[in-house]
Amino acid sequence: MSKHMSETTERLDAITARLDAATPGAITITPSDIDYLRKLARKQAAALEAVEALAKAWESRGEHDMKFSKSIPDEDIAMAIPTEGASKVENARHIRAALEATL
Repeated sequence: MSKHMSETTERLDAITARLDAATPGAITITPSDIDYLRKLARKQAAALEAVEALAKAWESRGEHDMKFSKSIPDEDIAMAIPTEGASKVENARHIRAALEATL
């Protein structure tokens, strides 16, 4: 686990422990906790957007490679390029599936 993830887990565990130990109706979450959770949510959203952008770029490049390969006269190269393009499109699908599984 990365240092950032360890720190995040520790902070969330501390917030949870305070909430669990509090008497019903007591306010135990602090403004700094709320600020931290907002920042964490923004970072997570930005990370997900970056990964989705990566998937889109892989897919776009793969589709381009598959179309471009039809214009190449050398048969060996023309066969290799769409295979690589299809792999990129498939990788993009895997990335998106992993993203959906985490949401």
